[in-house]
Amino acid sequence: ILGLPGENKESLDNTMALLYDLDPNLVNLNIATPYPGTKLFKMASEKNWIKTYNWPEYTSYNAIMRTEDLDVDDLIKARKKIRSKFRTHKLLNDSAFRKEYLKRLPRKIYYRFSKR
Repeated sequence: ILGLPGENKESLDNTMALLYDLDPNLVNLNIATPYPGTKLFKMASEKNWIKTYNWPEYTSYNAIMRTEDLDVDDLIKARKKIRSKFRTHKLLNDSAFRKEYLKRLPRKIYYRFSKR
C-alpha cells in the first residue's frame, strides 16, 4: 500500500528495492484510501490532506490523500513507476513471467485500442 502517513520518496525507493529482493511473481500496488469513519480519514481531514470528497473516487486505485511529503500526483506517478520497473525487471529476469506476459499481450493490445 502506497501513500500511508510517513510515506516519502525514500520509502517509495525502499518499496522498489524490497520488490527486487522478494522477487514475487505478481504485485498489486494500491494507494491508501481514507474511508469515512476510519482513524486515517479523521487524521487526513485534520491535516487537510484529502484531495476530494467525491465518494465514487474512493478506491484503492485512485490517490485521494496526500502525505506530509508527497502530493497526490507524486503518489500516482510512483505507482506507475514502480509497476513499470517491476514489469521490466520481471521481463528481463524471469522467463516464466516473460512467457505468460507475451501470451497475454495480444489481448492487452486489443483491449487498449478497442476502448478508444
